[in-house]
Amino acid sequence: MQDNDGKITAATPEERVAETAEDLAAITAGFENFEYQPDGAADPFTGEDLYRAVYANQGLGFITKQVAKFVGDWETSAPPRRRPDPLRPADGVAACHAEAGCP
Repeated sequence: MQDNDGKITAATPEERVAETAEDLAAITAGFENFEYQPDGAADPFTGEDLYRAVYANQGLGFITKQVAKFVGDWETSAPPRRRPDPLRPADGVAACHAEAGCP
């Protein structure tokens, strides 16, 4: 983060927790067999509100750590993406364009 003088400043622990919760909530597809109702909430949270609340709750920090580790491991171990070849169909269906000079 930068302050008004253009100097880089470190995020506070609270800001880091909130940013991590927001980032992980944005990529979470869902929780299975999990219900969470924070103190004072009338009903259990659902959807992205649920994910954000769980990831931001320090008492449930083990969940955040596991998800962050999985995401980090997946990013580093995922196979590199190839650029699609416009002359080669992805399905393996034979196709030829006259302008491409196919045999």
